[in-house]
Amino acid sequence: MDALPKMQPIVGGLKNVRGRPSDMTSQLAMLFEARVGAGRLLFSGLNIVDRLDEGYPEAVYMLDRLLRYATSTAFGPAAAMTRDQFCRMVVPYTRLVR
Repeated sequence: MDALPKMQPIVGGLKNVRGRPSDMTSQLAMLFEARVGAGRLLFSGLNIVDRLDEGYPEAVYMLDRLLRYATSTAFGPAAAMTRDQFCRMVVPYTRLVR
């Protein structure tokens, strides 16, 4: 079984690991890109879709910019992962959604 590749987040952050010393953190990727097989992936964990209305113009702008980027010639992810690696990715909060 291949290890998951280390992705360089476009938008990321750090999360404290509970039960560990305070200097133990894990890196979160809220937005990253990768080649998967012959395709290209732009992954966003940002909650944009629930905010596409007049009350959140920044969400509309962000989605517009992401779509323009993903359909442009500038979108050429350097990192790669296999389809199996992609299918094994764990997104913690998706288990809460039914």
